[in-house]
Amino acid sequence: MKRKITFAIVAAAALCAFCSCKNEEEVVVVRAVTVTPSSMTLDAGDTEVLTAEVSPSNATDKTVVWTSSDPNVATVNENGVVTAVGSGKAVITGKSGTKSGTCEVTVMGSATGIKLSPESIELSYNETATLVAIVEPEGFVKNTAVTWTSSNAELLKVEGSGLSAKVTAASTKGEFTVTVKTEDGGFTAESKVSVVGLSANGFKTAAELVTFLEKAEEYETEDIKLASDIDLAGAVLPSATNFKGTFNGQGYSITNATINNPVFLINEGTVKNLVIAANCKIQPSVGEFAPIVGINKGTVSGCTNNAYIGYTSSEEEYILVGGIVERNDREGVIENCTNNGEINVVVNDGVKSDAPTVGGIVGASGGFIRSCQNAGKITHNPGVAVLKKGGTIGELIAGKNNIPNHAGGIVGWFVVYDTDNAVGLVDRGIEDCTNTATVTVTAKGGQETATCRAYVSGIAGSVSGGYLKNCTNEGAITLDHDSGLNAAATADKQMWCAGIYNVNLNDHVPGGGYTYPACSGATNRGDVTLKTDCTAAYMYVGGICGNSDIENNATTCVNPLISECTNYGKVLGTGYGKIRAGGITAQTGNLKKCINYGEIELGPNCLANANAGSFAGNLCCYHAGAGHGIVDCEAYGNIKLGATKQMAGGFVGILGGALGATPINGKVNCTVSGPEGSYCGILTGYCNATDQWIVGSAESPMYVAGKIVVGTAETVLTEANYLESWGQTYNPLVAWDKSGAHESTYIKFLK
Repeated sequence: MKRKITFAIVAAAALCAFCSCKNEEEVVVVRAVTVTPSSMTLDAGDTEVLTAEVSPSNATDKTVVWTSSDPNVATVNENGVVTAVGSGKAVITGKSGTKSGTCEVTVMGSATGIKLSPESIELSYNETATLVAIVEPEGFVKNTAVTWTSSNAELLKVEGSGLSAKVTAASTKGEFTVTVKTEDGGFTAESKVSVVGLSANGFKTAAELVTFLEKAEEYETEDIKLASDIDLAGAVLPSATNFKGTFNGQGYSITNATINNPVFLINEGTVKNLVIAANCKIQPSVGEFAPIVGINKGTVSGCTNNAYIGYTSSEEEYILVGGIVERNDREGVIENCTNNGEINVVVNDGVKSDAPTVGGIVGASGGFIRSCQNAGKITHNPGVAVLKKGGTIGELIAGKNNIPNHAGGIVGWFVVYDTDNAVGLVDRGIEDCTNTATVTVTAKGGQETATCRAYVSGIAGSVSGGYLKNCTNEGAITLDHDSGLNAAATADKQMWCAGIYNVNLNDHVPGGGYTYPACSGATNRGDVTLKTDCTAAYMYVGGICGNSDIENNATTCVNPLISECTNYGKVLGTGYGKIRAGGITAQTGNLKKCINYGEIELGPNCLANANAGSFAGNLCCYHAGAGHGIVDCEAYGNIKLGATKQMAGGFVGILGGALGATPINGKVNCTVSGPEGSYCGILTGYCNATDQWIVGSAESPMYVAGKIVVGTAETVLTEANYLESWGQTYNPLVAWDKSGAHESTYIKFLK
């Protein structure tokens, strides 16, 4: 009995344990809580109800407990009702069991303050900067409207757009304040703005450049720079009146500008590395013009013009045009400048004008010109001008009558002249310059009217004093003085055309002759052409120089050497006029170590009247005067005459006057040809020296070779015949010798 009761108790206990395990397995736990919405934005004081979905739906206990991460921003009650308290963000959490869901609540409230960034800035003239305002607390202010003000709206412009504003300086230095104010609460912040003037880092905008040019006189000691190409968008570029500082374009260009006057009217400082772009529209307002500098009293260096320059004069005025500089005064320096733009200057017929002058780099100069290049085509038509008397080039030279036209690839007129003592000076010059473009002057004359004198060349149209060193011309040089009558005319204005330079014969020094520039190391590779119908005066065309002396003053002029110069270009004289042509110079020369390889030709209609007509020579055309030698020179260019009674010499065209002990030596080997009745000699075409003269010396003989062709008769010089008929009136070396027998000891055959 006892064992049965015990078993029953055990069985009952086991059953209770089994039932207890089964009840515990029936509890369902929470797997997730999802709060809706997951985020919301409220204004302070607003309420919103959150809901929480507990998963699974049969969870044993689905009770949700609500909490806020920041009750100062938002609170939540047990029913999930959220109340916005203050600006900011809070996270509302609904938790059931071990799981929770969240809602991010953003509360937008009132402003508590404002900040402005940056708090201080420096601006250059016309420079723009941006200011940014931050209304606090940042991102949680419902009303962020602000107003912007400037302490001086005329000098510091403020353009607000919401929380940012553009601040633009005018062109006046000063200290200014920009203030921003909130609409909500009236909070303010300030930024201090200093307008310091021109940008030390260089201009990048048209406004900055324009402001500088308008105020250039204020910057005598500052280093002004461009930091970018400046696009003027067609606007007219103003001019700096008088600049004394340093302006460095740094190789950047002024583009799309309308240029009516020089960028710098007067430069007493330094202007360098500035480029005028080809798309600039150059419209000179007056005849005194250059695109970069008007009057240069300082330094212009490394500047370039690529734009076309055109000007037509229809009223009385002074005309002086340069590709870079209009006028370079005695103290001025122009170096390493380049003109690539075409220059075209026209003076309408009948217009009164003072010395119309055109130069690829500078119109007129009394200062240094160094290492400059012109590649821009130059055309000049001075018309049938009625000259004003007493024309001047500023302070460079006193007024004179009959001032001529000038056109040069580098400079139109180079003038170094002491007006007080009436002498040319030699302490300024043109060095290492190159012209590669054509220079063409159409100076029409005729029997009824005539232009003034014209000087045209590849480097310097005319030179009064000074010197030339190591200059090169590669462009074709043309002076057309033919009136189109197809006949000789009586106009007596002389013309000069040359590959390198012409001496300005107006600078006569009473009682002292002429002052001539020295020229050394020059090379001409361009063809030089003179076309004229004038018979009342000689016209001159030369490979290096149009004229280097006047025969009547050969013994009294100050005549430096033309030395180590070489001509390769063809020298052509044509038309109906009276022409002198020379491979080196078309006049009396003082030559040393010069060489001519260029062909020389006189046209068939050029005046033919023996020694009073047209003639040509390899080194010079007419040589006279003791002390003006032709030393160690070489002549290889063939000479071709076009008419009877024209004259040519393979070495010198004509020898005349009192030669005395004038040294004449070198080498000649060329062909001199002409029609029947012309005078062709290997040494000279004609000699009317008034004394006994000697060609060559023991130390420096005269070497001759070549060929003479007159009509159909041909004479080739050989060692056996080169002195045949020497001393007679007509012989192969001197086609017509009127001066009598001469010493032949030092004339040698060139083998």
